[in-house]
Amino acid sequence: MLVLRQNLSPGRQAGQPPTAPPGGGFAPTRGRGLPSALCATLLTLTACAPMHSPDISVRHFGSTQFYEEARFHLFTFDPREPRSLGDRIRLAQAEIARDPDCRWGNAPRAVIEEATLAQGAQFADTLLAAPVICET
Repeated sequence: MLVLRQNLSPGRQAGQPPTAPPGGGFAPTRGRGLPSALCATLLTLTACAPMHSPDISVRHFGSTQFYEEARFHLFTFDPREPRSLGDRIRLAQAEIARDPDCRWGNAPRAVIEEATLAQGAQFADTLLAAPVICET
């Protein structure tokens, strides 16, 4: 029978990993960067997320279509709460007013209505397509 002798550093007990501090306990040397990296990633993602007031449930993103100098943005609303076209326009305008780099485009209501309907009947009460001018 062959018996291997463990090489223990002073203060380390048998069965403790080599990274354990003298006297036992937990040594956070392995994977130490993981919590920091995770926190940094979450902070970065949070900074990129659009800020919304709790009373307005709307998000928007730019499309590839333009109206004059403005790019159409698609505004999505809470699908559990269907809204009229007028309500969606008011909420979208309020959302754009919060962004200092963007302003509402000067498209007639008929253009907004036509572009919104072109997105599909299933989105009739929960989506809005409207031109927005953004500096960035």
